[in-house]
Amino acid sequence: MKNKPSGARSNDRSKNKQSNMSLHATARRNILHTAGDGTRTDHSGGKRISLPYAACELKRYIAISYRKQILKVSTILNGVFKLGTMPKDPYRKFVAIYDLVIGPTNFIIKKSRLNLVPPIPGMKVLDVGCGTGADLKSYGEAGCEMYGIDLSPSMLERAQIKFGGSADLRLCDAAHTPFQDRFFDLVLSTYTLHEIPYKKRSSVINEMIRVVKDDGNLLLTDFHTGPIRFPGGWIDKTFITFLEILAGREHFLNGHDFLARGGLQGLINLHQLNVESKRIISGGNVALFLLRVASN
Repeated sequence: MKNKPSGARSNDRSKNKQSNMSLHATARRNILHTAGDGTRTDHSGGKRISLPYAACELKRYIAISYRKQILKVSTILNGVFKLGTMPKDPYRKFVAIYDLVIGPTNFIIKKSRLNLVPPIPGMKVLDVGCGTGADLKSYGEAGCEMYGIDLSPSMLERAQIKFGGSADLRLCDAAHTPFQDRFFDLVLSTYTLHEIPYKKRSSVINEMIRVVKDDGNLLLTDFHTGPIRFPGGWIDKTFITFLEILAGREHFLNGHDFLARGGLQGLINLHQLNVESKRIISGGNVALFLLRVASN
């Protein structure tokens, strides 16, 4: 048997490739056929696939791919900037510009917070993860008694300068505070719970419940699971993700775990807390929950 010339063999491979592509295309057309009612009929199994369902599946695939890419970026940036695991005071490098960068983005949160729980003179307010004291300030200006706790010495130092001794600020663990039972009228937490490791989050919530008065309120603000609105919500999400990456890999992964477990709603369900009111802002990225602690 004679061997075919190389040119002939090349033509045969090209024809076979085109034939295979044609067969695959025909198979796809045979398997999925669009019906007039907006569904796709799967002739191979007889199932009808809803186009809205397919769109939801595509959206879910994009979201998963987005998270995977963000994790890769986090790994790269942590290597470049040597962010690594969370240091003892992760905010030390950013405290000088924290209010300048974060302050303007918290305007809507501040407005929503004051609408949900208007300050009353003499009201005792605790801010868990108080940072530089920006969230306490509006309550202090209205005559409330201000208390704050944080694990960052540099943040607390900036808050002490801001308040000039008019607030009771403590360097302590949010899961083990020095305050007596049923002491506060309102307990705030803003962007704190998402950075706490999963195994410790429930302990922090339990401590908040312990120190708030009977029929007092918890006002929790943190990142939300969505849906994220387009385009503004995705612009905000990109900015949020960048800040979370800069905070370090451990911080970023804790935040990712927080959202994967349902965010604030997941914690609320776990502790069976009563939701009095809810606000979703930042294009679906941030949620405020006003919770009522039932009397014992």
